[in-house]
Amino acid sequence: MNSSELHPHLLALLHSYRRWTGTRLLSVSILPEKMLREVFEAPLVIVSHGTEADPILNYGNRLALELWEMKLGGGRYAGQAAAFSKWSFL
Repeated sequence: MNSSELHPHLLALLHSYRRWTGTRLLSVSILPEKMLREVFEAPLVIVSHGTEADPILNYGNRLALELWEMKLGGGRYAGQAAAFSKWSFL
């Protein structure tokens, strides 16, 4: 995903979180590049997946990617079916 695709994706992710929980996940800038950086550098794990029958993981911020590497020793992330991920505990 390039930054022009990622910005609307992350806006949808943040909006969905607020809609379902009633709280903000993060308070981020409305400026696209700054918002992308703030979400990527957030001090909490942020991941998302698609709406396929077998959902595919499609985003992970820096902390998620660092933890993923530690858990799987360099395994796949984006494009891996969520049902087969080590993230099942989330």
